[in-house]
Amino acid sequence: MSPSIEQLDRFVRSARAGSYSAAAQELYVSPQTVSKSVHDMEHKLNIVLFEPTGRRLRPTARGAQVLHRASEVLEGVDDIRRICGDGGLSSASGASRLRVAVASSPLRGSVMLERDFCDFRRRCPRVALDVSFFPAVRACRS
Repeated sequence: MSPSIEQLDRFVRSARAGSYSAAAQELYVSPQTVSKSVHDMEHKLNIVLFEPTGRRLRPTARGAQVLHRASEVLEGVDDIRRICGDGGLSSASGASRLRVAVASSPLRGSVMLERDFCDFRRRCPRVALDVSFFPAVRACRS
């Protein structure tokens, strides 16, 4: 059985970040989710991808080979998505669009929401985020 694109992505991100925790932060999932996905991939391929070293992940020799090919596969998947226009979700500029309307609450505060969305824009520069706040807050500077 072949690993899924999601498993390849989680493996590559873990290897590049050096930890499941750092990869999990990039993906907005728990470290256990990333770890389980990579371990399931190891089981499917019947190999060990990372050397058992302290807290830092280091690919085994075969893991490094898989990392190289998995990176190429993921680049190919990105190319396919660009060719297909992200399934029709792209804007004229090629960025995916996400429209969000948020009602700010006194508990959370509009300034806190503004910081969250500005952070999202920095982390996901290819996603064009159209945000409407009620009540309106200042636009963030990207």
